Amino acid sequence: MALRFDHHYKIKQGDDLGDPLFWNTRLQDIDLRINALEGGYTKIDTATQELIGLGLDRINNTFQPLLNDLTNTVTSLQMQVTTLTDELNAESGTVTEQLNSIIAQASDLLAELEGLGTIDGGTF
Repeated sequence: MALRFDHHYKIKQGDDLGDPLFWNTRLQDIDLRINALEGGYTKIDTATQELIGLGLDRINNTFQPLLNDLTNTVTSLQMQVTTLTDELNAESGTVTEQLNSIIAQASDLLAELEGLGTIDGGTF
């Protein structure tokens, strides 16, 4: 917009400052120019909100599938850990029983060896 001071706003010698028309034309021009600016700000605000909305939609569309995949992977891993933990807990009794059986067999074999006597001066 062009500057309007010299043409519209500058008070000259002989102007009737008491005449409403003198002030009304100047104030109307100022009002129209401010209104045009405010309308521009509204357009800028609207465009800004639209841009923010589009950006958020794009972020959501990009990251939401990744987050869903990650959540599914974590859930699957949690289930696998639970399954393995349950299997280990179930097997620990069997392993303990097997170790106790092996220890008992080893003790029996040791007693059997000791019962055989000595070989070349050593004992079993």
